[in-house]
Amino acid sequence: MDERELVSRIIAAVERAIPDGAPGMMPDPDAVLDSEALLASDTLMNWYLRHPQVKGNPRTFLAMATLHWMRYQILPKDQAERDLLTALLLCRTMHAYDPAFLSDPLRRFAEEGEERLAELRVDVLSDAARERMDRDGDPKGRLAALGEAESLLESAMVHAGPYPLLKADLSGRLGYLWGLRFRCTGSPEDIDTSERWHRRAVEAVDGLDGQGEERARHLSGWAESLCERHETFSRTDDADQGISALREVVRLLPADHTFRNISLVKLAHALLSRFEQTERESDLLDAWTTIHEALDTSTGRPSQRIGAMELSCLSRAAVLRYAHSDDRTLLHQAVHAAREAIVLTAPDDVDFPERQSRLGVALGLRFDVLGDPADLDDLVGAARAAFACPDVGSARSLRYRIGLAQALGRSYQHSGRSEQAEEAIELCRSAAAELAPGDARYRVVLNTLAGTLSRRFGRSGDIDDLEAAVEAAFEAAATAPPGSSERALMLGNLQTVLATRYRFTLEDRDLEEALQAAEELWASRALAPAYRTAMAINLAQLLAARSGDTGTSQSGTRDLDRAVELLRQVLAWTSPGDLARSHAQLDLAGNLMARSAPSGGEADLAEALAVCRDAMAHLRDGDPFRGRLLSRYSDVLLMKFRAGGQKSDLDEAIALERQAAEADAPPIIVAHGDGRSSLADKLAVRAEHTEEEDQVGEAIRANRLLAEDESLQPWRRMRHARSWTRLAVRSGDDASASAGFAIAVRLLPVLGGRGSSLRTRERHLADWAGMAADAAAHAISAGKAEQAVELLENGRSVLWAQTLRMSDDLSGLQAVAPDLAARLLELRTLVNADEAAQVAAPLGGDFTPYTGRRDRARWAAAWDETVALVRRLPGFESFLEPAGFAELAAAAGPVPVVVVNVSGLRCDALVVADGRVDVVPLPRLALSDVLKLSDAFLTTTTTGSALGMVGSLALRGNITSISAWLWRAVAEPVLSFLGHEAPPAEGEPWPRVCWSPVGPLAFLPLHAAGDGDPGAPAHRTVLDRVVSSYTPTLSALARARAHGSSSASASAGERPSMLAVSLPETPGGAPLSYAAEELDRIRGRLSPAVRVTALVGGEAERETVLAQLDAHHWVHFVCHGSQPMDDPGRGGIQLWDGTLTVREMAALRLPKAQLAYLSACDTAVGGNRLLDEYLHLAAALQIVGYPHVIAAQWRTHDRYAADIADGVYEVLGDVDAGLDVNRAAVALHRAVRALRERFPRQPDIWAPYIHVGT
Repeated sequence: MDERELVSRIIAAVERAIPDGAPGMMPDPDAVLDSEALLASDTLMNWYLRHPQVKGNPRTFLAMATLHWMRYQILPKDQAERDLLTALLLCRTMHAYDPAFLSDPLRRFAEEGEERLAELRVDVLSDAARERMDRDGDPKGRLAALGEAESLLESAMVHAGPYPLLKADLSGRLGYLWGLRFRCTGSPEDIDTSERWHRRAVEAVDGLDGQGEERARHLSGWAESLCERHETFSRTDDADQGISALREVVRLLPADHTFRNISLVKLAHALLSRFEQTERESDLLDAWTTIHEALDTSTGRPSQRIGAMELSCLSRAAVLRYAHSDDRTLLHQAVHAAREAIVLTAPDDVDFPERQSRLGVALGLRFDVLGDPADLDDLVGAARAAFACPDVGSARSLRYRIGLAQALGRSYQHSGRSEQAEEAIELCRSAAAELAPGDARYRVVLNTLAGTLSRRFGRSGDIDDLEAAVEAAFEAAATAPPGSSERALMLGNLQTVLATRYRFTLEDRDLEEALQAAEELWASRALAPAYRTAMAINLAQLLAARSGDTGTSQSGTRDLDRAVELLRQVLAWTSPGDLARSHAQLDLAGNLMARSAPSGGEADLAEALAVCRDAMAHLRDGDPFRGRLLSRYSDVLLMKFRAGGQKSDLDEAIALERQAAEADAPPIIVAHGDGRSSLADKLAVRAEHTEEEDQVGEAIRANRLLAEDESLQPWRRMRHARSWTRLAVRSGDDASASAGFAIAVRLLPVLGGRGSSLRTRERHLADWAGMAADAAAHAISAGKAEQAVELLENGRSVLWAQTLRMSDDLSGLQAVAPDLAARLLELRTLVNADEAAQVAAPLGGDFTPYTGRRDRARWAAAWDETVALVRRLPGFESFLEPAGFAELAAAAGPVPVVVVNVSGLRCDALVVADGRVDVVPLPRLALSDVLKLSDAFLTTTTTGSALGMVGSLALRGNITSISAWLWRAVAEPVLSFLGHEAPPAEGEPWPRVCWSPVGPLAFLPLHAAGDGDPGAPAHRTVLDRVVSSYTPTLSALARARAHGSSSASASAGERPSMLAVSLPETPGGAPLSYAAEELDRIRGRLSPAVRVTALVGGEAERETVLAQLDAHHWVHFVCHGSQPMDDPGRGGIQLWDGTLTVREMAALRLPKAQLAYLSACDTAVGGNRLLDEYLHLAAALQIVGYPHVIAAQWRTHDRYAADIADGVYEVLGDVDAGLDVNRAAVALHRAVRALRERFPRQPDIWAPYIHVGT
């Protein structure tokens, strides 16, 4: 070996690599990689390794070390380890011999070589890991690549050894890797792991001198993971720590450092995120200052990437600043900045979808304020561009999917394009399937789904969409953190979908819960000021709706006043041309009209006109409220006409309404018919003020078309049926009027259908009380008395009729089709249990989803479908069909039934007897008189007791005068027709009459009608000529008679039993001093023939009484009764622990029942709104099975109540004559006549008692 020659080759290569001999320069690669020099060095190294005893030449070692050191610097890292190890061995050998032989770079290398070696190995593994992290591909392949990268980095960590900078770098890389993994999986564990690795990176450089930039770099990574976790999972402490870390980064870096600007942008984003969660205004201001510092400190033209980051953040900050300031320049700034950021961002940039998302947010807000349709189109485009970007990771992709769903839902609201709704709903459902219910993103998805389903319902009318929307909105609101802006958003959506359902179904509970949500939202002020207009408008709408339900009551007036003030505030907050302003003007004009209507207030009407004119003057093309504003302006002009305006006002109102119908496209189903309805209403008004046949005909046709439209809500159809019939009757078109009345009466059972809550059904029926009476009156005028009976039967007592039909005996069906019978029985059980559970309980604040309405509607539909299947069976074609006249006439049996019809068209008595009906005209009876007298009578009966002797005298006088009027107007002509001109001859049975008064006449005591002194020779009193009974309807009478027969047969040979319930003392009530005496006298009259079981005082609890009723044939109550006139279903008898209500009693089925005696006040009164429904306890007991019920029409005197009871049971308990409850009516008649003989001029004492039944 020629060492000199080999060393010369090496030195020559080194000198060529660094001609000027400065070892700090980057060497020439061609010279360093000279193969001959490498071969020479290898030869020398091998020789020395084989001859360790030979002391090497320092000059040789220096040349070799320099060559390999330069090769280590030039070669790729994965090829440089051999040269690094060789150079390190040689440099350490020379350093040990004499450090002076080494240049400064080589001497440092000798001292730090181990760290360089570790660094090299770490770099090699890290580069391999980075290659895998940068791979594209499907999620499964990407996760596999990230797994490989993780293994490589963990291997590299082994080599990092004691070197903190290497450990910090690797920890940061691992944090970055787990962050990538989190964006693929969305797993909380992944982002937690990312945060831990980044935190370790920061901890690794803690305490190292001169490493400010390294610390800043790792602090930034840690802050990014904290902020990402905060944005995803809303952890406030993450935001706090992230913001603190980023502030330190900004402090550590010099002002001109590029990374400082990036950190300012990150800090601004973090502050904005925390502001969105906490509403801390200082964060918003701090973020605004921070992003502007970043923009101001950008030197020259910043890189596109940094510029895009800054502009995107500026857009976000501008959006939030607008939401809390209403400065509209910020809206435009937000959109402009977002667009500029996208221009500076390459489509394949990882941040491109986020930039598109930011643009979508800005466009959406600007559309909400200014209403430019182009913004809405661009919003969908931006959201779709964000979602379409590949490889954005699962968590971000999910967010963009939700964003696209939101954008499509909003666009659908204005475009009506069904494919947008379908895509939005599918996006929501797929996102929900990937999220846990407790996840905040899950609530956002539910909220978006609810809004879109509700909008689709608005156009399709599919009630399932609306029900699903309500359930989704309930679930979202129920789980949102109290007091948060998130909950505020959920509440806003909840009250909107509930209000939509209320407008469609008029379910009271929906309005109550919508108002509760709106009030909580308004009180919390959790949403930004920009949303206050929407909050105020929504709350005002709900208050106005409630005021419409409560009318001119004090609370209703208060609601309307508050609604007006809220909408005036909105006008003060908005500018002409704003969508919110158009909406507020629309509603304000309507509320001013509503407030003006009762009093005729000119100021409110004038303001409503001014509001409409201002709205029309500033209306923009394409304003979505255009049609509704035209219609509202038309409404105001109509009111002006009715208040004494000119015919030109009415003509203009109709013209505007026609324009409104053309402007509303596509139609909204929730309001479907609103435009047509309004036009039909106005045409009807014009027809009432003209004799022109073409105008009357147009009004009839318009209203008939709507009444016959089965796609409309039943209550809306009924409204137009009423207008149709009125116009047809007025114009003499009997055929048309008959068709209209037929539809109206068919709609009444639909309005009272069991698909709605009891309260809602009652409200619907109250609104249309009197419709059946008008229909019957028209039929009578047309000579169709039998049809009149059928119309009254099907249009009155609708709620009881449904109870009767649903409780019919199914044994016949069971024998033929047991499966169908079982299905009906199952549905009956479900519906009855639901009705029993329906009580007006206070609403809670947790917004637990209330699914009763949906279940109820489903059960009702299933019942109808099953009944339709039964009707296909031979012999069951009329199964549960309303009875025809022949069947109804048979119900009367031996006792004539007198149906007294009261209508504004005419008044008559329909006498049903012997299988036929006769009409007895009642020309002295008028609806207006009945309404006036019944109102006065109810006033004295309900308030008289509170006025003591004065009240009693007033009641006595009222009864006397009303009785005389009833005799002349009703009783005398009817009894004369029946041939009852005097009492029966001695020894002859008393003739009987069963009264069935219609509407408000049911409040008046027909049984006590009389003109003259009781017992006078003329016998001009009902009590002196016939025994009176009552029945709500002929069907109820037939049911009572049939049940009486079956009960008697089933109990044949069985000793009768009575449940006697007596409360001498009632918690919260006045004592009944004669209750104990009454019970003793009952026992004395009935024992031992009748087994009497008594529940006295505290024994008489609700559950005990209900359990005992089924075990007894007779029941006698001695207690207080109550009857809320506005909610008769809550009336009942007061037991020890509460009221046993009409609704609860109506849900019972009592096969043994024979006689119910209600020795209690107000048990046969009913409600003053549900005039055709007979909702009182006496009717309820007849419905559930008692063929005989004795009750009171007003307050009784307990002292004389005992006398009446004693007189009744004297007859019923006559063992010699045989126990027979069928003598109940006669027994009561005898007892009342006996009491009248004692107090002939005090009808308040003896007249309240009535018999209901056969």
